[in-house]
Amino acid sequence: MDALITTKRQLMKFQIIDENNLGNKRFVVKIQLLPENMTEANSIRNIEAGTADDNERVTVTNFLHFVLSQKNYSPIGSLDQQGEIFTISAFKN
Repeated sequence: MDALITTKRQLMKFQIIDENNLGNKRFVVKIQLLPENMTEANSIRNIEAGTADDNERVTVTNFLHFVLSQKNYSPIGSLDQQGEIFTISAFKN
């Protein structure tokens, strides 16, 4: 397990499962979110389905950016989502 973060409302776990170096400090990073409760699981599912509300999108997006910043990445954009696995393009600082 890479990390554990406590927010004021929930506990979220994650695991970085792949880091593909594209050169020039550019990476494709795969992050698996590990939901601890139904609220987290539903938020992730709703984002994939395109039915997430603003709060769900902001919470997950901010968490993914936090995860990447802790590993010295600057996110460029989201490339894909398959269930709990998010693929993100990023620069390594």
